[in-house]
Amino acid sequence: MQNKSQTFKILGIMVTSILIGLVLLLTSIILDNSSVGPKAQVLVALINQLGIGALVAGAIGVVFEFLGRKNILWDATTKLSDDFERMETKQGELLDNLESRVGRIGEEIVMTSGMLKNATAVGIEAVYNGRENAWHEDVGNAIRESQETIRIAGISLADLCGFWGGKSLPHESMEVVMTKPDGVKIQILFSDPDGEGLRTRAKFEHPGMRFEETRAYNQTIAKIKETLQITEKPRGDKKVEIHLYKDTPVCFLIITEHRAFVEYYTYASRGGTNVLLAIKKNTALYRLCEDHFEALWKESEPPPEKYIASSEFALDS
Repeated sequence: MQNKSQTFKILGIMVTSILIGLVLLLTSIILDNSSVGPKAQVLVALINQLGIGALVAGAIGVVFEFLGRKNILWDATTKLSDDFERMETKQGELLDNLESRVGRIGEEIVMTSGMLKNATAVGIEAVYNGRENAWHEDVGNAIRESQETIRIAGISLADLCGFWGGKSLPHESMEVVMTKPDGVKIQILFSDPDGEGLRTRAKFEHPGMRFEETRAYNQTIAKIKETLQITEKPRGDKKVEIHLYKDTPVCFLIITEHRAFVEYYTYASRGGTNVLLAIKKNTALYRLCEDHFEALWKESEPPPEKYIASSEFALDS
């Protein structure tokens, strides 16, 4: 395919040929009308023929060049049409693929929106797969941010109370808040080692073992004793209250004035391995957590003197 410069060069030659032909024809006409001799008439005829030849050659060249350009344009148009057709086919495939993907995403959004809508309606802010890092961080921050009351209920409460070898953020936060001289009040409910509730729980956590040999029993006693030692002064200042409840433990519960964290126990798993929920305040589920705690607290009692005086049950942890 020739480029533009070649085309213009060829057209220039053709136009020049036409102009030369016109000049020669005009010259022959002028000479023919003047008085010239016989020999000059031969020259005039020759000039006339040359002019006609140049004119015809130039005209034919222009016509062929024009037709050639038309073929080029036709080829280019055909190619462009083919390209558009291929693009249209590709676009159709892409749109079909996009529509399919959007449809799948839409279905997932609808499903997720439905779950979030239901969760939001009952006040659930977050869901944790066990006491994972995100749970530790959120609980620790909630405890440190509290300025009114912190209420805790569970079994041994080893993640929050007592001595702790490898510190966790919730445990560190509890130590800070329990020993800080401010207006925050703390209520702690341990499962009573002498109650039938912990005995029932231990039966499923440690099948086939004597109750007094289970970790549930011994760790709970150890954490009660350790927490009593840690909070001796705060308890004296009425900042911290510790009670024992005899009912079967059904959940692990932390309540601050901003939110509640709850893990419902099952007999098929140990505490800490179940799904945990974060629940915002002023919701029905938050109030349910408060009511549950208050019901246990109402029936609970301070720990007996033996947990303060005796160290035989203390565990390394």
